[in-house]
Amino acid sequence: MSEIESGFFQSGGYNLSYKIHKNGKENSILLFHGFQDASDTFLYQFPFLSKHFNIYRFDYRGHGDSEWIREGNYHFIQTLVDVKTFVSKFLPEKFHILGHSMGGGIGARFAGIYPEKILSIVCLEGFMSIQNPELEKKRLKAWLDTLENNEVGIKERKNKTFSSLDELTHRLKPVYPRLDFKKVRDLATYLSKKTDTGFQWKNDPLYKRGFPFVFPLI
Repeated sequence: MSEIESGFFQSGGYNLSYKIHKNGKENSILLFHGFQDASDTFLYQFPFLSKHFNIYRFDYRGHGDSEWIREGNYHFIQTLVDVKTFVSKFLPEKFHILGHSMGGGIGARFAGIYPEKILSIVCLEGFMSIQNPELEKKRLKAWLDTLENNEVGIKERKNKTFSSLDELTHRLKPVYPRLDFKKVRDLATYLSKKTDTGFQWKNDPLYKRGFPFVFPLI
């Protein structure tokens, strides 16, 4: 019988949400979720993974149930710091990694820094081609040129309110075209929170500011 430990751990002055599935297995696996997802989006992989691994996972800053940053901008280096903290606090000496999208890039970087800890790594959509330097220059310039305008809208830090969970699910459905509505609704339940006026995404709207550079997946 699986036992799930859940709570918050401190990293860099922030409270980050985590869960550990204690399945009594010899091997352990650390899951890295994608951009604007949460560790709960591995929901439909848990039954299979639980047959083989103890599962470790947490929500990045500004994602899921983890705390939003209080100032500045988000950067993937912050996430690497939090991964190191989480691994040091909870993980066994050696473990496996499964990462999706941005999580694949983060997982690959951590594995490259600490190869002695990693038994295997799976990156789902975690790779991309090298970016054209001229395109990177244009992207950075556009980000800087619009930063002042973005600051005005970001200060309130409010996400759009949906009248119902079904409405929010319809908004999420195109992201998961191969899943039926019920499964997408289950995911939406984990990615949203109920408010006095409806439902909102849990993720920090500061992410809508975007990044000055394309996230380096690998």
